[in-house]
Amino acid sequence: MSENINEKLLLQVQEDSADEEEQHPSCQHGPTVLFYRQSQRPEEGYYACSAHRDSKLCNFHMAAAKWEDNRLKDVSIERSYPKASGHFLNPSDTDPTKSILALSQDKVNAQYFFDEAALDFLADHKIVCMGAPRLHFRLRANYKSFLLDLDERFARYLGPEEFCLYNMCNNHFFYKREPFEKF
Repeated sequence: MSENINEKLLLQVQEDSADEEEQHPSCQHGPTVLFYRQSQRPEEGYYACSAHRDSKLCNFHMAAAKWEDNRLKDVSIERSYPKASGHFLNPSDTDPTKSILALSQDKVNAQYFFDEAALDFLADHKIVCMGAPRLHFRLRANYKSFLLDLDERFARYLGPEEFCLYNMCNNHFFYKREPFEKF
């Protein structure tokens, strides 16, 4: 059957509580997403990276049928929080987003480095900042804030009680998720 590119592409994300038989294969960016056309059954689709929408950045691609055959061979690796690398927040520099640039791969990183007016508007008492590091650094002095982001550079500036490396496309925590749950 020839593929109709005008047909809707559907996707399935792995649930947090997925049983072993429902788990997706993983690439280095976490569990993959299952893509399939509207006229196909899910087992006729393919798995691809959920974080990178460009195969040049992550070329993971596996036919769903192949995954069914190789399911037991996949071993997910749990990452540890990075060790301090000497890049500590200078007490006078309370916001590293003013000195580091937002990552430029918009097919991967949807980071929001809000301007001052937006930061003032968004301030609240206890906030989860998803892909919004500038907002997190603005708020952390006066409010309880937690940053979920796919940019591991922020682990240099924040401890696990304030930051988790996180892929919001598939709700995947790369480190332990307990600090976020405690937040």
